Amino acid sequence: MIKNYIKITLRNFKANKFYSLINVFGMSIGFTSFILILLFVTDEMSYDSFHKDKDQIYFVGVERKFGGEFKKSIITQYPVGKTAVEEVVNATMYATITPPNPARISKDGIDFTSGFTAISSSPDFFSMFSFPLKLGDKKDVLQEPGTVVISSKIAEQFFPGENPIGKTLTIDRYGISEYTVTGVTENLRKNTYLDFDVVFSIQGLSSTRSNSNSWGASMYNTFIKLEGEGPIDDHQEIANQVFDTHLGEARAPNTNYLFVPITELYLSDLITTDGFKGNFTYIYIFSSIALFILILANINYINLSTAKGMQRAKEVGVRKVLGAKKSQLIKQFLGESLFLSILSLGFALLLCELFLPGFNQFFDKSLNLSLIENYQFLILLLLITLGIGALTGLYPALFLSGFKTATVLKGYSSNKIGGINLRKTLVVFQFGISTVLMVCTIVVLSQMDFLLTKDLGFNKENALYIPLDQVSDKNALESTIRNHPSVLSASYTNGIPGRFYFSMSDEFDPQRPEEQISTHVISTDEEFDKTMELEIVAGRYFDENRSDDLQDAIVINEAMQRRMGWLNANEAIGQTLSNENKIIGVVKDFHFQTLRADITPVIISSIRTPSSTFSGGELLLIRYEKNQLETLLPYLQGTWEGLSSGLPFDYGFLDDQMDQLYETDKKLGTIFSLFAGIGILISCMGLLGLTAFAAQLRTREIGIRKVLGASVSSILTLLSFDFLKLVFIGFVVAIPFSWYVMNKWLSDFAYRIEIGFGVFLIAGIAAFLISTTTTSWQSIKAATANPVESLKNE
Repeated sequence: MIKNYIKITLRNFKANKFYSLINVFGMSIGFTSFILILLFVTDEMSYDSFHKDKDQIYFVGVERKFGGEFKKSIITQYPVGKTAVEEVVNATMYATITPPNPARISKDGIDFTSGFTAISSSPDFFSMFSFPLKLGDKKDVLQEPGTVVISSKIAEQFFPGENPIGKTLTIDRYGISEYTVTGVTENLRKNTYLDFDVVFSIQGLSSTRSNSNSWGASMYNTFIKLEGEGPIDDHQEIANQVFDTHLGEARAPNTNYLFVPITELYLSDLITTDGFKGNFTYIYIFSSIALFILILANINYINLSTAKGMQRAKEVGVRKVLGAKKSQLIKQFLGESLFLSILSLGFALLLCELFLPGFNQFFDKSLNLSLIENYQFLILLLLITLGIGALTGLYPALFLSGFKTATVLKGYSSNKIGGINLRKTLVVFQFGISTVLMVCTIVVLSQMDFLLTKDLGFNKENALYIPLDQVSDKNALESTIRNHPSVLSASYTNGIPGRFYFSMSDEFDPQRPEEQISTHVISTDEEFDKTMELEIVAGRYFDENRSDDLQDAIVINEAMQRRMGWLNANEAIGQTLSNENKIIGVVKDFHFQTLRADITPVIISSIRTPSSTFSGGELLLIRYEKNQLETLLPYLQGTWEGLSSGLPFDYGFLDDQMDQLYETDKKLGTIFSLFAGIGILISCMGLLGLTAFAAQLRTREIGIRKVLGASVSSILTLLSFDFLKLVFIGFVVAIPFSWYVMNKWLSDFAYRIEIGFGVFLIAGIAAFLISTTTTSWQSIKAATANPVESLKNE
């Protein structure tokens, strides 16, 4: 019996090559999209799930009250972990860690190699986490100050063929220091928050010595291990009571510690990640799109199977006359659907191997399709495939097996047999989803164009910056660079738009001492306004020839002026903040963050102020003449090499820095464009099959109409109108849904476009033209056929 089912299935596929190709192609593309997104989602959901004691390890986050509202942070004070183990019930182990940061490594103190990630940790790091050690004892490797554990990659690079234990490496991270290698890890997996190349002992660091008992400085990540039963909220409440006793009355009400399971940390709102990583929103978006693409492909199978029902109706009737039961017919048609699904899965796996390198590069992942090693994924994939095949084939199987023998053998038309309304509904759904994807693409691309062309309040063109964190004589470097004729101005600063890291909250208003105001702080020199091309709206900027500018003078932006309650910029001039900083100027608001956020208060202070509360500069920002970059860069590199003691020359462009803020959004536009194209292609292939079948059913009608004088255009309208009507209905249905989805996405932007009717008009015209082209191809073919051929057998 099974052999007979297989034979009939293969015979049916061979007899209907065109429709089978449409189904296999659509299903293969749908499965390819689904598999790639499934790989992405499972990887995102698996972060830090490999730790042996993952159910007992918790990350300690914190909520602090700034400016009247609580804000979450991943950094805590140094004593948090130690205090938890000593005073919190069930806390048995802790790891105090400095967050991952870039590091440069050298074997002999010269010729540093960049591109490494370093962290420092308390001694129990390798006892708590399941990072396997190739060499060294996990209990001892970080016990002593000045010790470091390196990855196998680093060991092979700096000590090829040698045992690195006991050897010395020079590591440049917050200063250059020598470390003794005490352990070597296996090459690390990437799906962990604690991604590192080296981890060195936190013992002996100057910051550790100064903060070991301080509950004021927050600059560490803290993990704790809890044993015992009970809701985590109970442990969290007890810990907060303990920590409050150390924080003191002033800070305790404004601080709340949070315990987050390590397996949930990566996707929690505590972590800010780059790109599409670590964000549940994108997991939902990509999963939804992949699912819709798969549904569109399955719709083609349902539509074409039911549309061609009349051609198989007589087969069903004859088989029933010969004694076939309905259950046997259902098995036959379900088997055909399962065969199609499995065949499509095979092609999809080949396509995945082809597209996976580009997919990994686009998403910055290292995914692989090793189904033999990852047999659980293969089993899941097969179960999904069989489930989809069964669900897709269920209705056609019930539909085809339900034909009444007398009805089909009398030669009744397919319209009387049924299935028309379902096919129409599914076509509407297909083009509705395709239209939604087109609208999303248009809106995302329009928003990106708006973000990249909006006036930012400063000039981002023809400006570059050089990081100076490891340069000893920064003033000499700055003055030498200023001498180049193509350098218009240069400014020594601790931040540029896109790289403003320092912020603070304080009671700036003497009239409202109880109210805290959160501000970003720029510590810079008297050339910053000129180099950034900022607009002064009141007062003036710093002047190096005025001694009073070196005595706590500051410049603020308009947002700070409004936050302080001054009606206009002139009213702010001469005012003194509660920290005794005197305002000498107000600059027009400028965007120093992504346009997702409103412009917030900014204080600009002079780095030349001896008593400045704020940190000094880290960057040299240079504005240069247009088209002079080719001559300027060699000069900058030569100057750097002469003053930086062999450190590598690094630089970046201000416009690139700002554009990088929207890199994820630009990629999102690319994704929507790609999936919109795939959705339209699958929908059009289904429409092509239905049009071809409709033309085939009406061959004799078309022949008679042509004999009676019907034109090609009238026949074209006859065949296309019903389908184009469905496309239009799908477009109308898609409008409110796509409007809602895109307004939800745009709500994340403080500065955004408005979704006008033109967006839907463009999508509608595109859908109409694409569907018209699709239906016209088969319709014209049928309309121009020789009527003699269609009528000669009548």
